Amino acid sequence: MFDFLQSLIGDYTVHFISAIIDIVICWFYMLILCSEKKRKNWFPVRIGFLFAADLLLCVGLSALRTNADTLPIRILFELGLAALELINIFFLYHESLSESLMMFSSVIVAKNFSGTVIPLLRNLLGNNDMETISFFSDYVPMRDWSIYLGIQLLFLFSIAYLFRRADGLSSTALALPGSLFIFFITLIMKCVMAPVARFYQPT
Repeated sequence: MFDFLQSLIGDYTVHFISAIIDIVICWFYMLILCSEKKRKNWFPVRIGFLFAADLLLCVGLSALRTNADTLPIRILFELGLAALELINIFFLYHESLSESLMMFSSVIVAKNFSGTVIPLLRNLLGNNDMETISFFSDYVPMRDWSIYLGIQLLFLFSIAYLFRRADGLSSTALALPGSLFIFFITLIMKCVMAPVARFYQPT
């Protein structure tokens, strides 16, 4: 599969897979936490349309990220992914603006928490997080990316088991100003502070 992707999009493959995993985890999180009653009409058709659109947009984002490894480009890459995830939420679910922003923030926090645990596990196993995403001495792309996705999903299912409400992610009674505040703090952490920290981490 990795070789097939590489034959299609070449050097963009690693960042493309990373972007797609981000989007897929967002989808799983929404499916797990949000009530079926909140789904918009033609939900499967919407999923299919979004899948195709997300694939195309992720190719563009990964090309941008691959061709220029600068801090502004890293920030733009994260902003692009965040925009895609937010659009997916609005396109798939009947939620108020407040609830949609809270769902987005929940997805980002959960993904980044588990995404921080994964490098810690790698380092504990003796692998340098700055050099490889593998838990093993050799790097096998599909195996290692599958393990990464599996750990992310395991964490998300654990979160859902602990915190999912019977009616999904609804009726939090948080006013829009509070949701907007949490949303912007989350956006800054994900799209600015995290790329800056990662960019300067080697030094």
